[in-house]
Amino acid sequence: MTCTAVPRCPCRIVAVLVGVLVGVLAVTSAGASAAPAPAAAAAAAAQGSSCSAFDPFDEAWVASYLGALGGAHVAAAVEDVSSGCTFRFGATDTFPTVSTAKVEIMGALFLSLQDRGVTSLDPGTAALVQAMITVSDNDAADTLYDALGGAGALDAYGRRLGLTVTAAGAYSWGGIATTPDDQVRLLHTMLVGGGALDAGWVAQAQAFMGSVDPSQAWGVSAGVPAGSTVALKNGWLYNDGSYWGPSDAWRVNSTGMVTLPSGRRYLLAVYGNTWSTMSAAVAAIEQVSTQVAGAMGAPRAHPISSPLADGGASSVTPTAAAFSAASPTRLLDTRTAGAPVAAGAEIVVDVRAADGAVPTAVAVNVTAVGAAAAGYVTAYPSDGARPLASVLDQLPGRVVANLAVVPVGADGHIVLYASTATHLIVDLLGRWQPVDGPVAAGRYTALTPTRLTDTRVAGGSFVPGESRSIPVLGRGGVPAVGVSSVVVNVTAPAAARAGYWTVWPTGTDRPLASSIGGATDAVVANTAVVPLGADGSISVFGQWGGDLVVDVVGWFSDGSADPSTAGRFVTLGTPRRVADTRFGTGAADRIAADGTQVITAVGVPAAATAVAAVLTTTEPRRDGYLTVHAVDAPRPLASAANPSVAVGVTATSAFVAVSTSRFAAYSSGSTELIVDVAGWFTP
Repeated sequence: MTCTAVPRCPCRIVAVLVGVLVGVLAVTSAGASAAPAPAAAAAAAAQGSSCSAFDPFDEAWVASYLGALGGAHVAAAVEDVSSGCTFRFGATDTFPTVSTAKVEIMGALFLSLQDRGVTSLDPGTAALVQAMITVSDNDAADTLYDALGGAGALDAYGRRLGLTVTAAGAYSWGGIATTPDDQVRLLHTMLVGGGALDAGWVAQAQAFMGSVDPSQAWGVSAGVPAGSTVALKNGWLYNDGSYWGPSDAWRVNSTGMVTLPSGRRYLLAVYGNTWSTMSAAVAAIEQVSTQVAGAMGAPRAHPISSPLADGGASSVTPTAAAFSAASPTRLLDTRTAGAPVAAGAEIVVDVRAADGAVPTAVAVNVTAVGAAAAGYVTAYPSDGARPLASVLDQLPGRVVANLAVVPVGADGHIVLYASTATHLIVDLLGRWQPVDGPVAAGRYTALTPTRLTDTRVAGGSFVPGESRSIPVLGRGGVPAVGVSSVVVNVTAPAAARAGYWTVWPTGTDRPLASSIGGATDAVVANTAVVPLGADGSISVFGQWGGDLVVDVVGWFSDGSADPSTAGRFVTLGTPRRVADTRFGTGAADRIAADGTQVITAVGVPAAATAVAAVLTTTEPRRDGYLTVHAVDAPRPLASAANPSVAVGVTATSAFVAVSTSRFAAYSSGSTELIVDVAGWFTP
């Protein structure tokens, strides 16, 4: 067995040029930033949902487990990555890290190199890290620990890695004092990402911890189902009285991340300080791991009839309304005032028509710019309570835009709430004004989503600053007459340079508003409601060019159409969450790769033809696409959303055709899905 250092002990020797490594890695704590909070997997949707439904550590189980151990000091912490739910017992108790400290040493090494612009390990350093992690070699750990600068430097890097209470103090690396809670925070930074480490270093950490020698791959790997992958690091030491803590006892710890066959991930840290034997410690740790694996892997499906939180009542009367589209018109831009919306603040926007008429709902494009941290934006009527439903997810360093269908308060206002500080831009796309009885204009007809253009196939990429006209009338199911505006899904595949795209009626001046923001590392999509130009076309402008895909998903009638009661819009009063696969709410478990979930829009009449919804994907296991359609219709070619590993959380609005209040959601790759519905269209 490999021994664990406190103090150092002779193990396998790895030959290195210590002087060279010290020259490369020597650091001080100067400039070290405060520890960032681990990125929430889906902050936009975590509020208000129940974690207790899959808690592995209920009081009865913990009491029985601890009672059977005969007084051994043991504690555990778990994070379900997709939901952000955490579970624990004794997880704030302090334990020596022993060899699990090697994860922090690896993270500190990666940060030191990242700070210098290095993106990969040289062969000699890679051999050191491999020996330290995969066979728990102490000499390799000693070399890296000394090269980093010892306890003070490791503590400084540790704070940047998310550790809040872990401290080396006077101890060498194996005697660092930590807690299971803190180690889960470290695991999140190292293996999930979203913190101080770039994605490339996270991938390298996953690779090293995912290839631990089989003889040392016990602990958090126990009880996981076949097809799972595990990235872990264990530590163990017999204390004969020479080390910190109780003597004549074993210290045995196990930490790591499990990725289940479904793609769901969880982090687990189990620490113990008074084990009687090594074998007893491993058995007890693996009992915890088996318990957690069962709870995390079990389907979380609740009956469709389960009560769903809708964020509170609104005084908005659910009245049928007809749509009046507008060329994008700016209602709000906090950049002009200089100050962003503060974290946790609300901002009120007047959406009344020029004559003072109050709509029942509006279609607006909401854009978040310069977000201070990951978070979410919610929009709701001024006389309603803030709902669970979000309209977009803020991402630092990115411009994020999404269409939002928002019910309007009786005073003609809507409210936007930002969970983290950001600039907000709101562009009006149209209003639903209440109508009584049959109406000609403003009625919606859903279509099988149909591709209008794909520059990757025909037409060639846009050059920077180019505008193009796309004919719409008479194509993709859109009639040749009687159409005022169309609903299109606009998708920009990964671009050579990030920029924005604008969609507007052909023959009119290009508006200030953007429809989507492009990105170099992800596919970006948004839904747009666009009036048609006089020639039946829409125009598209690309700031920095690139490829573009446009799919038509529906259309609104104009005044020449025959009057009817079909296609009018009815709000739900306040946007309502109808499905959240992370918690088994209104849907079965996480959508598997090449899998389909049937979603029921609770609160929507069975006769409805379509719903206005926000589809949020989170924790995708690979880049891909999400397609939605009525349950009795074939799956179309067009996608409604594009889950992205680089982005993590992606919210996309969609006008979704339904049958008996249900629609099917197909995903090319495994992903969690959250569905929020604002209203429905009459038959």
